[in-house]
Amino acid sequence: MIVADNLCNSKPQTIDKIKQITNKELTFYEIDVTVEASVNSVFISHQIDGIIHFAGLKAVGESVEMLLSYYYNW
Repeated sequence: MIVADNLCNSKPQTIDKIKQITNKELTFYEIDVTVEASVNSVFISHQIDGIIHFAGLKAVGESVEMLLSYYYNW
């Protein structure tokens, strides 16, 4: 399992919790998946069979206050 996250609204400890819940090892990349070169390096390093995209910001009040941040995270 590979996880790529820029941790903009999370913490590194979440990765440890995922390992505990799944009882699996994972490879973690702290990258912004909107940066093509970063994503390409992950694809070059691993044979990837599928992708599940869970990224997203979801706080309604914050989305109104920080409109451009939410717009960028399309």
